[in-house]
Amino acid sequence: MKESIDRPSIIVACAEEPLGRVLAHALRSMGCGVERVTSHKALLLRTRQHHYALILTCFYAPLLSDYRMARLLRGSEGTAIFVLTTSRSANEVVVLLERGVEQVLSLPVSITRLRSKIEHRISKTITL
Repeated sequence: MKESIDRPSIIVACAEEPLGRVLAHALRSMGCGVERVTSHKALLLRTRQHHYALILTCFYAPLLSDYRMARLLRGSEGTAIFVLTTSRSANEVVVLLERGVEQVLSLPVSITRLRSKIEHRISKTITL
């Protein structure tokens, strides 16, 4: 377990290859272990097999359509979920937050802002 505290593991779920690469690079430069998947189905499979300090996903439609989805992704460890979305719907943001998503960020996202939010979240996890 000590390794996961020293180097938090994050999974990036994004179908868009360029965006996924940029996100993964930004997170690796923070010293995080990063995995990437390109589908929501792959995200579900990986989160069943491994614990992550954070899930960063562009797949928000499954979270909107199924109230249990965030709980499945978080697992028993209570992994944080950050959603990147192109939607500007306040209603969708409220639904995502009510279902257990910790952060909803609009695309395009500032990498500096995203890194700051992730650093803050990970530091809360490590100090507990």
